[in-house]
Amino acid sequence: MPETGRAYGLSSSDRFDPAKAIMAQAHLMHDLLRQFGSVPLALAAYNAGPLPVQRCGCVPPFPETQAYVATILGRLSGAGDELGLGASSQVLLVR
Repeated sequence: MPETGRAYGLSSSDRFDPAKAIMAQAHLMHDLLRQFGSVPLALAAYNAGPLPVQRCGCVPPFPETQAYVATILGRLSGAGDELGLGASSQVLLVR
């Protein structure tokens, strides 16, 4: 979302710069994790926006959001690793 990107210092010309876009996304997720105190709720807020998550205190009953949260949590636990290669993602911790 353009407003969210701007809030994290991402200009419209930067949004296609992978390093800048990933850093902005990492800071957004950091803030959502701090705000909601839970990975599933932070993922739901990332997908649906913080307001629906604040309103219900849960993963909102939106099929897209529920599928997104389930997919990401599954990937974090190794689901989809058909070849048994182990975690292929790297985690970048930001302050």
